[in-house]
This record gives sequence, structure tokens and C-alpha cells, in this order.
Amino acid sequence: YGRFGVLGDLTYFSIKADKDLTIGRLPAISGKVETAGTKALLVAYYRAYETEKSSIDVMAGVHYLGADLDVDVVGANHEISRSVDEALWDPVIGVRAKTRLTEHIGLMGLATYGGFGVSSDSLYELHGYVTYSFTPKITAELGYRYYSADWSGDRISYDAALGGPVLGVTFGF
Repeated sequence: YGRFGVLGDLTYFSIKADKDLTIGRLPAISGKVETAGTKALLVAYYRAYETEKSSIDVMAGVHYLGADLDVDVVGANHEISRSVDEALWDPVIGVRAKTRLTEHIGLMGLATYGGFGVSSDSLYELHGYVTYSFTPKITAELGYRYYSADWSGDRISYDAALGGPVLGVTFGF
């Protein structure tokens, strides 16, 4: 719609860790920690700068993080299991930049910052991609994403960062 648009991003994550511990003659202890969840970003953007090959968008919207933390510890005579679920909604602001290097290949970067004490103390996300445009409306992306969040709930404090390679497809409307 001219210089205005909407951007949505949905991510599922799951991280597990298992550890067995033996200390001297004491009975063995085993433990498992698992965190899983969904994060979503929905922002409106305004195209602040545009040329034939490049554009810069400023964004504002909402970030959602639904996190589930499960902890299990098993000893000789005891077993402890705890589970905590949190759902956080935070305002975010950001910027996205794109440039086309050839007819089909380009670069894209995105940065958001949010939280502002609403649900999270702070959160930020950085994306960097090499893009390949199949058509003007369908683009594949290969890159790296880094996400960091810091918040404290009633039953859990969360200060974590996730990062890694990303492969995706964008559909424009």
C-alpha cells in the first residue's frame, strides 16, 4: 500500500539439555532442562527511503514470546519436576534495510528493540540475510538471526539469547 506495509514473523524453538552427575560414593543424580516456545513479531512499517535498488523501512508493533520451561531432577530416592509457562507481549520499534546487488540477489538486514518494561525489561533481535528473488513477490533468504530477551515473571527469570542460521521464504502481497 504505497509506502506502508505489515510484516509478520513466526518462530518455534526447542532447546534440551540432559546431564548425569556422580560425586564420589553418592548416588547418581540425573537432570533434564527443556525450554520451548513460540515467538512472533507483527509490525507496521513506513518506507522512509527508496531507490530503484534499495529501501529502508522504520517499524513499530508488537512482539510475543510464549515460553515453557521444564526441569526434571532424579536422585536415588527423590524426583523433582517443575514446569513454568509464560506469555509476554511487548511493544517494539525497528528498522529494516534491503538492497539489490543483481537482478535476483540482494542483502537484507533487520533490527528491532523492545520491551521497555511492559512485559520484558528489554529484548532485541538482529537479522542479516542474502536474498534470492524468484519473482517480485517470492524471495528466499539465507542468513543469521540473533535474539536476546531479559524479563522476570512471577515464577521465573529469563535472560537468554538465541542465535543461528536461518533459511526462509518471504511472500509479498
